[in-house]
Amino acid sequence: MLRPIEATRIRVADSPAQNPSQGAAMKRVLIGVFCFAITLSLSHIARGQAGSNSLDDQLAAAVGNENTAMAKQLLDKGASVEAKNSDGNTMLIAAAADGNPAMVTLLLEHGANIEAKSENGSTPLIMAAFYRNTEVVKLLLAKGAFVRAKNSIGSTALAEASENGNVDAVKVLLDNGANIDEKDIGGVTPLMLAAFAGKTDVVKVLLDKGAKINTKNDQGNTALKMAVSASRTDAADLLRQNGAH
Repeated sequence: MLRPIEATRIRVADSPAQNPSQGAAMKRVLIGVFCFAITLSLSHIARGQAGSNSLDDQLAAAVGNENTAMAKQLLDKGASVEAKNSDGNTMLIAAAADGNPAMVTLLLEHGANIEAKSENGSTPLIMAAFYRNTEVVKLLLAKGAFVRAKNSIGSTALAEASENGNVDAVKVLLDNGANIDEKDIGGVTPLMLAAFAGKTDVVKVLLDKGAKINTKNDQGNTALKMAVSASRTDAADLLRQNGAH
């Protein structure tokens, strides 16, 4: 912000004074410009401080600190339930990622958008599944979250739960209508993700629930090939026992 002032100072210092009155006049101009810059800077700082103390910013802090009581007070005072934190996520997405059922319930009661999306397109349900927050997954589903929602790479909550080895969430999502063979933008299914990650318990659940075992992704790889490529011996053996090739 002070660079224009510094440039002015250099230009004035390098300019030969024609006479004392001209030098004095330029000094007054320089002082005036410098004072204006200082005033402008202070006003920006004051506005920034006011912003950091706004109800929305306080709400973001309360949600981040998992302080449900404070969040309720701020919402009752008029903080926006759709306010975003420094990561660009809504309060509900943040609470779902944190795995805080009480906060999630509070935000939903105040009208939070259950299908809000993060910067990569993940909904609260997808975020809860990714962070292995099964209780929040159950809560969001009970409140009507769309179980087949996808993020920007076509990944669903089931895909995230499968890759992370969250067996309980996988079962809950399937019981609530998740498509067991849903593909992402690369043609990868939840079974492939679980196999590649070596999540044998999830592989077993998916197979028991009827996942297509020899489906290929866009590169022509099956779940078995992906398990072998990642040296996931147990997952590969389980897949072979169930007819994978």
